[in-house]
Amino acid sequence: MWLRPEWDRDRHLSLTVAPVRARVIGQGLEDAPGGPVLALRGEYVSPPAASCTALRLTRAPGTARLEYPLEAADGGFTVRVPVADLLAGAVDEGPGLLRQERWTAALAAPDGTALPLVLPDEAGTPTHPVGDGRHEVAVQRTGTGHLRLRAGWAHPVVRGARWEDRDLVLTGHYGAASDTELVFKARGRDEEHRVALERDGASFTARLNPSAIATLSGTLPLPAGTFQLWARVALDDGTTRDVGAEIDPDLVRDLPLRMDTGERGYTFADSGFDTPVLRVDSDLRPEERGSFAQRTLREEVYPALRREPVREGVLFDSYTGRQYSDSPQSICAELRRRGGRWADYPMSWLVKDGQVNLPEDLEPVRHNGRDFYEALARSRYIVTNSRQPAWFTRRPDQVVVQTWHGSMLKRIGFDIENIRGKSRDYHEKLAWETRQWDYLVSPSPWATPILRRAFRFEGEILETGYPRNDIFFAPDREEIAARTRRALGLPEGKKVVLYAPTWRDDKYYTRGKHKLDLHLDLRRMYEKLGDDHVLLVRRHPRVVDSVPIVGEDFVYDVSLYPEIMELFLITDVLVTDYSSMMFDFANTGRPMLFFTYDIESYRDNLRGFYFDFEETAPGPLLTESDEVIAALRDIDAVAEAGADKYRAFTEQFCPLDDGGAAARVVDRVFGKD
Repeated sequence: MWLRPEWDRDRHLSLTVAPVRARVIGQGLEDAPGGPVLALRGEYVSPPAASCTALRLTRAPGTARLEYPLEAADGGFTVRVPVADLLAGAVDEGPGLLRQERWTAALAAPDGTALPLVLPDEAGTPTHPVGDGRHEVAVQRTGTGHLRLRAGWAHPVVRGARWEDRDLVLTGHYGAASDTELVFKARGRDEEHRVALERDGASFTARLNPSAIATLSGTLPLPAGTFQLWARVALDDGTTRDVGAEIDPDLVRDLPLRMDTGERGYTFADSGFDTPVLRVDSDLRPEERGSFAQRTLREEVYPALRREPVREGVLFDSYTGRQYSDSPQSICAELRRRGGRWADYPMSWLVKDGQVNLPEDLEPVRHNGRDFYEALARSRYIVTNSRQPAWFTRRPDQVVVQTWHGSMLKRIGFDIENIRGKSRDYHEKLAWETRQWDYLVSPSPWATPILRRAFRFEGEILETGYPRNDIFFAPDREEIAARTRRALGLPEGKKVVLYAPTWRDDKYYTRGKHKLDLHLDLRRMYEKLGDDHVLLVRRHPRVVDSVPIVGEDFVYDVSLYPEIMELFLITDVLVTDYSSMMFDFANTGRPMLFFTYDIESYRDNLRGFYFDFEETAPGPLLTESDEVIAALRDIDAVAEAGADKYRAFTEQFCPLDDGGAAARVVDRVFGKD
C-alpha cells in the first residue's frame, strides 16, 4: 500500500491510499538500428499489473498518446521508447522560446484501463544527453511519485538552494555542452537579470543578490514581482533559445526559502510543475498592501493626518516616484545651492518600489506607503512634474508647484478628446487635480496660453523656462557628459544616436503600461552604421517592454538612466517622433530626425497637434527605417538643409532657456533669501 499526501484543486490537504501496482527498477539509453532508445525496466507488484501489455505515454498538456509493447523479463517487464519519438514533440513556441513536451506514463491493460507506474526514490531521476549535446531525455518523478518523461532541449535542474547572507546560491546539474547563461525573467513584463554562473562539467553554481542589482540608476533591489529562472542557450547561427530551469523533486520538499532585508522579502520557491521562481515583495509593509489596506490609508489615515499641523519640508516627485530627475531635481539642487536656511531644510523624494537612488540629504518616501500619505497631508511644499492622486486635497497652508514635464506638440489635458488608455473620468479627475496647484511652470511665452487652457488652470503660471534645461548652460556640463559616457560604457570615437520615442495611447497592455512600438530596423542599422555609430534607445517611462539588443557594442538600452538631460549632453543626433524632448534638445543645436511612421493616425485620431508640425519641425520627418539610416549617414547635409527651420524653432519655443529657470522658480515660490 502507498500513502500519498497532496493538495487538491481547492488547496485542501488530500491523503490518497492505494496499492502499488507496478514500479520502475532501472533505466538507461541503448543503441538501436533506428536510433537510441530509452529502456525502462520494471516489476509487477500486484496481480492486475501483470495483465498489462503496453506502456502508454500521454503528452501533458494535451491528449496525444504513444504506446510501446511490454517485453517479459525476469518476472517483470522491459519497454523501449525511441528517443526520436519523444524529441519530435518539442517544437518552437515563439522567438527565443521552446516548448518542452512532458509525457505522463502508465501501464495499459487490454480492456483500456491504465495503471500508474511508480518511480521510487531509489531509482533516481537521471538525464541522458542525446544528439548534439544540447538535447536530452529526462526521467522524472511527479509530485505524486509517478514516472514522467521529458524530452527536448537540455534543462538546468536546481538540486540545492540556500541563502548566504543576501546571496541566493543555487547548485545543480546542466548537461548542455553549448555556451549558456542563467537569467531570472520577470513574469508579466519584459525584464530580465543575469545570474553569475560557474560550471564544472555538468555541475553548476549560480549566485544572485536580489537586493543589490547593478543598473544604470545605480545599485537597486529587484522590483516587486515574480522572476522565473531560465537558461539561455547560444546557437550556432548566433541566435539564442530560452529553456526553463527545473527543480529537483527532492529539493521541492525544502521550499520555499525566504530572506528578509528589512526593506522587503525575497522567496525562492516552486511555482508548480517544479518551476523555480524568485518572488520579490514590494517595499510596502504587510499592513499597507492590498486594496483594503490602501482604502484604509486613503479614507481614514490621510484625513486624520490632514488634521495635524503642516510641517516644514519639501516633497519632490518626478514621474510618480520613478526617477530622480527633471525640473524637480533642478529645483531641489538650486535650493541646496543657496545654503542658509535651505542647507538643512527637510527635503524628501517620492520613490516607487525602492527603484530610485537618492543623495544622502534626501529622505525617501515610499509610494503608497503610510509615509506617502503623511507627506502629502503635512508637507509645507510639494514640487511635482506628474499627476497627483485624485484623493489629494491641498491644505490652505500648503504650496503645490506643478512643473509639468515637457512643452507641447501633442494635445494634453482637456484638449484631448480621445482618451484611449485612460480612465473614463479622466477629465473629471483632472479638473479636481488642477485646482490643487498653486503654481504651474511654463517653458515659454508660446506655451503659457496652451497650459492655461488645456488644464483650465486659474492659478499663477510661472513663465520661467524649464529648470531641467539649466543643465545645457551649466559650467560643469562637459564633466557631466564625460561621467555619463563612462557610466554607459560607450566606446570612444563613435557618434552617439539617441532614439527616444514617445508612447502611443492605443498601444498598451493595461492602463499606464504601454507597449514599445518599435519600427526601426535595428539589424539593418547595425549593418549600415555599426562601424562608427552607437544607438542609445530610451523608452518612455510609461512603456514596459525592454529594448532588443542587436549587434555588438551598438544598441544600448538607456531607459533606466535617471536623467535624460545628461544623455542629451552626449548625443550627436536625436531621433524622436512627437516627444516634447525636441524642445529641450534644441538647446544643443545638434541635428534632430523625426521618425513619424504613423503621423496621420497620431495627428488625426490619437492626439492632434498644437501647431503645423510638418512645417515647423526642426528636422526632416521620415516614415521608413531606411530613410532614417540614410539621413544618419549624411547627417551634416541634412542639418545644413534644415538650419533655418531649426533656428526659427529655437527662437519660438526656447527663448527663456538661459540657465536661470530654477533660480526664477525658487525666487517666486520659496523667496530670494
